[in-house]
Amino acid sequence: MKRRIRTITVFGSSRPRESDNECTIARHLGAELVKKGFSVCTGGYGGVMEAVPRGAHDEGGQGNRRYRSIFQVDRK
Repeated sequence: MKRRIRTITVFGSSRPRESDNECTIARHLGAELVKKGFSVCTGGYGGVMEAVPRGAHDEGGQGNRRYRSIFQVDRK
């Protein structure tokens, strides 16, 4: 029997910077989800959606960021 990969999708703001508390929490969330056997998928870009898969990757798990070229992000 084929093993199913359980994936959780996380969407959040792209505005927080890596040093912001929101990104710290998101990175921790990604790591904890991997510890529980999940893969994570986010909407891409920066901020929370970058931090979650980074935390998953740091724990040795899978973290995927999906990009859509129709979105324009102003990171001023």
